[in-house]
Amino acid sequence: MTRAALASPFALLALVSCAAPKGEYPSLAPRPIERSSETEPNRPVPVATPDASLDAAIVDAAARLKAADAEFTPAAERTRSLVSAAATAGVGSDAWLDAQTALAELDGYRAESTAAVSTLDELAIARASNAQPAYPALDSVHQQGEAQVAAESETIASFQAQLPAN
Repeated sequence: MTRAALASPFALLALVSCAAPKGEYPSLAPRPIERSSETEPNRPVPVATPDASLDAAIVDAAARLKAADAEFTPAAERTRSLVSAAATAGVGSDAWLDAQTALAELDGYRAESTAAVSTLDELAIARASNAQPAYPALDSVHQQGEAQVAAESETIASFQAQLPAN
């Protein structure tokens, strides 16, 4: 068999495959959905307008936080020495009871800080529920308050860890 005889069935197959199809087929042009963009549109950032009553509430909460910290810091130093003395004493000893009393005092100051942060939480929730934008002064004092409460909690926990267990 010659090469031409072998090539003719393949040539015939190639010609048949080039024949125009019967019926309509969808266009290969991009569809409208393929032309749309999924990127987020640029939206203006809402700006908070000054609010005198909110500013007054923030200043009040900040003052409460500062007052609680001013009382907590020296009380923590006193507690440190009481806890050191109670560390070797037994549970129920006078030194242990003095340290527990000092820890309760620290807990009270931390509660004052926590109450101030809760007030700030309520102010932020009220703004969010009214679909108002974030208020930078409120956010700043709130973050400071949360950091203060976390530091006070850490201090109290470290003192409790040094005391003999019940």
